[in-house]
Amino acid sequence: METDEKRPTELDNASATNQSRAETNERSTGDPIWRSTVPMDELCIQDCTLDSGGEDAGWENAHEDSSASCNDDSNANESLDSNQEVLDALDEHNSRARIRHNNLGSSEPKRQRRDDWTRNLFDSPEDEARRDVSRRDRQQREEQAIEDPLTAQSAERLHKILRELWNGCGHHNGQDDIMEHDLAHGTNCHRLQATYPNLTHDGEQEQLLSLGSSGPRRLLTNVGLSIDGFPREAGVPRASFASSDKLQLLYEGTSGSQEKRPRICLQLEQTETPESIGEEHFDTDSLIIVAKGTGLFRKPIRLCPIHDVQRNLASSLHLPIPIRTIDTTGTVQQRNFTINEIPHTYIGTADGWVGNIYLCFPHMIHNTDEKKKTTYLEKDQLAQFYDEVLYPALHNVLPGTAFANLPLSHHLAEMGACAKSKENQTRGIGYKQKAHYSVPPEQNAQLWTEIERTINDPEKSLGHFRDAFISFDVKNIKTEAQAHDLYEAMEKFDEKLSEYFDEEYVSQMALDLGLFIGSRCPSPSVSNSGYPAVTYLWKKCCVEDLHAKLIKEGFNNSKGNYSVYNVGNLGDTVCLTVEPPKKSTDAKGGLCYIQAYSQAKILTEAQGIYPLQDESLKELAVGSAAYSYAASAARSTHARKWDNVTTKYASGKQRLRDSLKSPHANSYSVRFEMRILRKLWSAIKRRAKAARDNLLVPKHQGVPPSVWSVGTTEFINYLYGNYDKYLSLLEMCAITTQATGRSVQQMQFMRVLIELIQSFQNAELQRNYALWIDKRDIKGETRYGLGFQHTLTQYGYAWFACNRVDWDRLQFLDSISQKLAGISKAYLLSWFPDSDGVLFDSPITLGDFKNLLISAPLGSVAEKEILILLALTICKVYRADVLKALEKEIRAEASHLIRPDEIEFSRSGFQSALSTDLVFVAQNLTCAKTPREMFKWIWGNDSPYNRVHIVTRPYRQQLHTISNLFATELDYLQAQWEETLYSKKG
Repeated sequence: METDEKRPTELDNASATNQSRAETNERSTGDPIWRSTVPMDELCIQDCTLDSGGEDAGWENAHEDSSASCNDDSNANESLDSNQEVLDALDEHNSRARIRHNNLGSSEPKRQRRDDWTRNLFDSPEDEARRDVSRRDRQQREEQAIEDPLTAQSAERLHKILRELWNGCGHHNGQDDIMEHDLAHGTNCHRLQATYPNLTHDGEQEQLLSLGSSGPRRLLTNVGLSIDGFPREAGVPRASFASSDKLQLLYEGTSGSQEKRPRICLQLEQTETPESIGEEHFDTDSLIIVAKGTGLFRKPIRLCPIHDVQRNLASSLHLPIPIRTIDTTGTVQQRNFTINEIPHTYIGTADGWVGNIYLCFPHMIHNTDEKKKTTYLEKDQLAQFYDEVLYPALHNVLPGTAFANLPLSHHLAEMGACAKSKENQTRGIGYKQKAHYSVPPEQNAQLWTEIERTINDPEKSLGHFRDAFISFDVKNIKTEAQAHDLYEAMEKFDEKLSEYFDEEYVSQMALDLGLFIGSRCPSPSVSNSGYPAVTYLWKKCCVEDLHAKLIKEGFNNSKGNYSVYNVGNLGDTVCLTVEPPKKSTDAKGGLCYIQAYSQAKILTEAQGIYPLQDESLKELAVGSAAYSYAASAARSTHARKWDNVTTKYASGKQRLRDSLKSPHANSYSVRFEMRILRKLWSAIKRRAKAARDNLLVPKHQGVPPSVWSVGTTEFINYLYGNYDKYLSLLEMCAITTQATGRSVQQMQFMRVLIELIQSFQNAELQRNYALWIDKRDIKGETRYGLGFQHTLTQYGYAWFACNRVDWDRLQFLDSISQKLAGISKAYLLSWFPDSDGVLFDSPITLGDFKNLLISAPLGSVAEKEILILLALTICKVYRADVLKALEKEIRAEASHLIRPDEIEFSRSGFQSALSTDLVFVAQNLTCAKTPREMFKWIWGNDSPYNRVHIVTRPYRQQLHTISNLFATELDYLQAQWEETLYSKKG
């Protein structure tokens, strides 16, 4: 009651102060603002109509009373007297809005002026007064807050970093930097265009696409980013695309050991136009709150009473939460958990900043349950919470008319969410309609009180829900409070924060404080400046200098958990993400993580996903024949078809092409961001205010020394040209593959190419050994990679190392294939069970046989000999399979009686080779009773037989590949092939 009595007094005092200011401004200008152009009664009608609900509802009633009596002269004066206080407040309010708008400097962004105008025009005087009171209270708390020493040290250091990021490390500076590189590299300095010659329009790209009974047919086609889909294996000679010397020059940067690779220098791309002049913007991008209850929210909560699996937390959010748990010995211990490690469920969102609200249950953490891999609530647990805790609490809090809109139970809510899709049978599983139900803000605190009372009731046995807490996170709010001055940006954010949340309920809060360094004209097409757009990229030396300072001053000489991302395979620019060591000064001071990246990543990024990132695309290296056969052998409904993989590839390529071919009219910034706790936020804010008050905020002009200013068109052309270059090489490998299959060297090469494409835009190349290392001893063995570690440092671009690729056959050299780092044969062998490498020897051999058959005269002796050699090749693989199977299948007491050299692979010899009838078949599941039936089971394709035990044998896969070859391209030899094969087997 005391609070309710004091509150109007504070608001009245604030209104009186504001009125005094307005009167002073009115006397100075000599004319009341707006009174000369807009009648006061009409102004009252306009403003009062915009306000609705809550404490301002009485305004509308007052206006209605006054307007109803305006036609009566006797009541007019009485009405005006009763509303004189309201009219004076409105006059003062609008005067302040107009004066503030007129006093705004021309350098302030138009959008900010418009936002301030709108806020002051539509807010009531009570809203303004309440905001002033809240601001004074917050500033008083900040001034009285006591900083711990570690937080003070971190705040001083991080505030200094924010002020000095513009200048970077100071090693590079415009024209002096270009002169320095000219002296270091001489004439071997090249622009980005030197990395992507126009391969797709090479005159040597006339390709052989089809081979059949009608003879070879030559067609002109292209490969790469401009062509849809993924090509089939066609056995086209490599020389049909380009000479091996040209390919070597394009990907290695040199066609001879003595020739020097081009050095790619971003200094040559540096632009000095009006568009490249930069400016700083400070903002807060995201917010994470751990709170003691729903009283946190000053706005309505929107409850979602269904299980939304897609919103389960998968990332840690870099926010440790201390929780007490009991270990297996019964000892109580406190340890830090990340938010995704705590059992939780999504319950809805809230008005204002629309984020996600989670309920977390620390007493449901499973310390001893090793089988439980997830932390979201099970269906029965969720139903129990809604039916026995949340719904009863809502029933006690909400009025009956509001509670009647809620579903009666969690089960009915789930049925209602899936009803439309199931009734219409639009999908097999059905999608959910996520309905949200509003809880008024005045009931938020009472709702949590009811929830805790229900959980703590000993008669209800709900102890596993006790000590629950709220987790709220919201992202992408950087435009809500953005300013050129750090303190102004933080103060704006605090105003919004106090408007939406009550910090008395906050247990822990983390905020993403960020800095944008970008062009002053982000869109030249809008500003009509006549200059091209620019893209900022962090300089590598400046990012490395930043990391070194963090290590030395805040990380206690430890590197922390860090990742360095290479942008577009360029050596002069990188991005950084780093987490401080847990015991370091900055971690204890409130720093969660720091990242520095370029906004240019959004050129190809869609919802955080780069194109061609699907893991299944790596299976393109296996080839269609082996992939399709392995998928059919799995006999599973979930086995992907080859078309599904190629469709994903085509879709990613199309999105990439469309993204990079869009109009290049925007400039792109660089961003520095750090996630910090609330205590560190407040400490940095105090220092930002002191710096502004003491006029210590630096004024920056020109191009920021810490970034490369590259033309947006030039940078996008670079991305397009290199994607096109790598995709062309991958597709050339596919087209030149024989229909009989790929060699292991070519499979490995294609697998590495796919990883290169997936990591090109933004990736940690250092963690990919196949791409990064040149030559390294790993566990006592020498391993090789493409050598980006050397070429990025020496030449500023990821050229392939020499003596790695056989450009005539588009595969790794045999010596490299055996010692390739990162891509072992184990993965590729998994597609050929029990093969022991036999299939890897056969594709080249079978491909040679196929080419000989095409050139051999029909009916000649050579043709018959080739068919016999093909049959013997398959039988050789079959012999290896049988010998391996005999070791497992023949009874131990009879194994010494069989000599492998005497085994005859025929109907008669097969039975005599076995110690007992049909022992070769595992568990005798073939239903074969005679040697003849056994022969059909081994070699035939009859459906009555169960071949699950031999369907993945190498000889069966080889038989499948060759049979398809004679059924399609060599159909005129199919009958002769079957006769030859069966004669050799029989």
